[in-house]
Amino acid sequence: MAFFVCFFMQKIIREKSWYEYPLVKTCLFFMGGLIIGKYLPVFSSTIIQCLLAFSLFLFTLLRFANYKIAYRLEVFTGVLLLNTILCLGIVCMQFRLTRIPISNAINKQSIVLVKIEEPAQHHQKSVSALARILQWKSANIIEKREGLIRIYFPHSLKENIISPNNWVVLHKAPQLISSKVGSEFNYKHYANIQGIYYQVYIQEKDITLVKKQKASLLTDLLFTSKQSIIQLLAQYIEGKQEAGIAQALLIGYKSNIDKSLLDAYSKTGIIHIIAISGMHLGMIYLLLLKLLYPLRNKNHYPLIEFIIVIVIIWLFTFLTGAAPSIVRAAIIFCCMSMGKLLKRKYNSLNALSFAALCILFYNPLLIEDIGFQLSFAAVISIICFYTPIKNLVFIKNKILLLCWESVAITIAAQILTFPLLLYHFHQFPIIFLFTNFIAIPVSGVILYIEILLLAANPLPFLAYPLGKCIFLLIAWLNSWVEAMAVLPFATVNNISITIPQTLAIYIFIAVLNSFRREKYV
Repeated sequence: MAFFVCFFMQKIIREKSWYEYPLVKTCLFFMGGLIIGKYLPVFSSTIIQCLLAFSLFLFTLLRFANYKIAYRLEVFTGVLLLNTILCLGIVCMQFRLTRIPISNAINKQSIVLVKIEEPAQHHQKSVSALARILQWKSANIIEKREGLIRIYFPHSLKENIISPNNWVVLHKAPQLISSKVGSEFNYKHYANIQGIYYQVYIQEKDITLVKKQKASLLTDLLFTSKQSIIQLLAQYIEGKQEAGIAQALLIGYKSNIDKSLLDAYSKTGIIHIIAISGMHLGMIYLLLLKLLYPLRNKNHYPLIEFIIVIVIIWLFTFLTGAAPSIVRAAIIFCCMSMGKLLKRKYNSLNALSFAALCILFYNPLLIEDIGFQLSFAAVISIICFYTPIKNLVFIKNKILLLCWESVAITIAAQILTFPLLLYHFHQFPIIFLFTNFIAIPVSGVILYIEILLLAANPLPFLAYPLGKCIFLLIAWLNSWVEAMAVLPFATVNNISITIPQTLAIYIFIAVLNSFRREKYV
């Protein structure tokens, strides 16, 4: 999809020089390199690395060459730099691919030393935890294996054994993750993108605690804060489902939500409101600016605002699990805050490209992640189409204008995301416009009341009424969503399209947009 993003980018920058968008070019070529590297034979990586080193050498040589020579070879230098970025993308992808295990030969007598990476997650039939491989021993031979293991164990196992940062020995050999036969969802591919290659189901006799150590101060703070928020919301909000939705809205914790309710949110096209995304971070960012506004006359206010906003945004990002969509939003808001501090003009496309580069350099496989694709497609779609759609209708009334802007941004976000929805999920919510128009404002009100609830925790006489208010709003929202989901025309199902067909839809959208621009230029 990376190559077709250029179609939509050029609609915005056609009247301006590409020199104003250096990160857009960089991101497109880096993504192109990742895609090539995905399908290029691994044995060719040495050739690509040599080409990358040679390109870097030539580029450095030309940058420090005589001014006249450098000026004459300016175009060649630019092409060389883009070629270097392309090769870097190929190398990054192939380096990550070499870490994915391809052998199915695992000795059943293997003993594995692992380090618990995150708190346990409770499921209906079991509990799971994520662990990192430290040592893999098979028949007294140390095997070279790395990556993460998903450990499943019964509820009866003492959770202090699998606390974060503990070192434990697994006496049962993990197996490579595989997808269920006949399932449309490729769980193996999804897990490999996250760096999870193995899984194991254990009993109490299969695990031994070797080393118990405290987590870092930041990790301990985030874990304690998350558990406290989960418990606080469960305490003040009646109903398991209502408390579960409240936990998902605020920190992305969805373990307490029934699958049927999640399906209802998905069918109505509003699953994004309980999957922490840029919308939630945007609400928190606006709230922070409002709260800090009274300090605007203080000395060094811009710097104080920048530090407070950055710290809170990243704490919230890691608290919610640092999914690609929330990391993307955090990086963009950091760019906005930095531009405000330095009094520089903020450029949304460069900031978005910078966010994509950071995420993909850290994990190149995320280019195939559904969350990453939908998140960036939605933002690009809003940048490209929101203003033209909004300008279709001229409204003077402020309330009606606010409603129309909400509708326009919802329509704009769907234009580039609906082909991905068809390809990955084989369904499309017909009533998304109506459901988002109602659900987004309601979820925003709930989110702000939840923040008030956290602040009012020391004062139960305030906290309980706030909890009751949240319960009533979520109970109504849940019943309304479930009623919408059972409508016969709510969702179009069983739509199966291929990658070429998906790309054809994007080309069709690009062509239509091109005709529109030519008509009104």
